Amino acid sequence: MTMAAQNRRQLLTGDAACAAGAAIVAGGAALASEASGAALDRSGWVAAMRQWEAAEAEAQADDERYQRLRDSWIATGDNSAECRQRFGIDAAATQSNRTDDAAADALSRLLDIPAPDADALAWKIHHLFKPDHGDFAGAFAFSHIKQTLADAVRLAGGTPSGMLA
Repeated sequence: MTMAAQNRRQLLTGDAACAAGAAIVAGGAALASEASGAALDRSGWVAAMRQWEAAEAEAQADDERYQRLRDSWIATGDNSAECRQRFGIDAAATQSNRTDDAAADALSRLLDIPAPDADALAWKIHHLFKPDHGDFAGAFAFSHIKQTLADAVRLAGGTPSGMLA
């Protein structure tokens, strides 16, 4: 599995503590958003979520296919170009990288969409701040963090200020 695929896989698995923290924050935001009416239409979020889920499923299938081919090829002990070609290693790796990139792009688009409600905010917090390597949170573009913070402020009934404005 490529490093990008491993990183992506780790970003997509999280621990219960992170999920619980996200639920607590989102729960408070939900109460505030109900009072302030700050929730948005979910249709764009739902469409982007479906696109990410489909891209993620395709990437996972391609990653697994590549790994199976690679394991079979390595088992032969033949490192020749002809053997690599016969197993389709390079083509499978290229396809796996392509679908990994598509899934990462779909995730990026999803994170850039304003969270329409507390459930979406909790999902974003969970994906942005769950550990990926030991005790470290994943690295995301500042735009994703900024949008998520703006979502939290909006859903809590506040107005963005400073760096969020």
